[in-house]
Amino acid sequence: MLLEARVDRLESLMAEAIELHNSTLREIREMRLESEKRTLKYKEEKEEKEERDRRIEERDRKDKESQEAYRLEMAAINAHIADQNQQAKEDTRKRHKEYMLLMRKLNQRLGEISNKQGTLGEDIIAPGAIPLIRRYFKCEPSYVSQRTKQKKGHKNCEVDLMLIGQDKAFMIEVKSSPDSRDVDKILTKAKTLVDFFPNCADKQIIPMLASIVIDKSIINYANKKGLYVVAYKQWEYLDILNFKKIGPGL
Repeated sequence: MLLEARVDRLESLMAEAIELHNSTLREIREMRLESEKRTLKYKEEKEEKEERDRRIEERDRKDKESQEAYRLEMAAINAHIADQNQQAKEDTRKRHKEYMLLMRKLNQRLGEISNKQGTLGEDIIAPGAIPLIRRYFKCEPSYVSQRTKQKKGHKNCEVDLMLIGQDKAFMIEVKSSPDSRDVDKILTKAKTLVDFFPNCADKQIIPMLASIVIDKSIINYANKKGLYVVAYKQWEYLDILNFKKIGPGL
């Protein structure tokens, strides 16, 4: 009886061991399958990630190539525009230089002709007188007259060029070959101007001496006397040669 009990017990243990072994084998197979699934999933995810990274890298590469192509194209366009602008500036400077040279020669020629014909005031000085007054005296002349003449009794007074503004009257005397005596004569005439031209009565009288060429000694003498001296600067524009010496007012 004891032996049979032991045999039964042994068989029971063997059966349990076999069951445990089989259960372990099943668990191992399940774990292996799960591991393979995870490995396969990881591999697929890795391949998907690598494909995404490749696409992103390819897209970035194309974007960089496009940006570089755009940059080079814009650089070429800007360089072309800069060249055109530079050429345009050079052409403008050239045309301006040619124009100023032409005007200088024209004014000089007109001056020579006018000097011979005695019409210097009308041909040369008069066109630049109004801009001259605007620039230096901030005055807009409302009345401009050339070779204007008035008579009072047996005396006459002729002014080569007269410009009258709101509070100033400008008397410009044109001389072909001015000397110091002309400076004195102009200042003397300015003192009697109101007697002949009543429309200047309530104005500040500003006399000026104008010519094509004025010797420096005459300019120095005019500075001492307080008389403005006017001439064309390099035959480009009319200028008061001694404005800084005398100032804006007499």
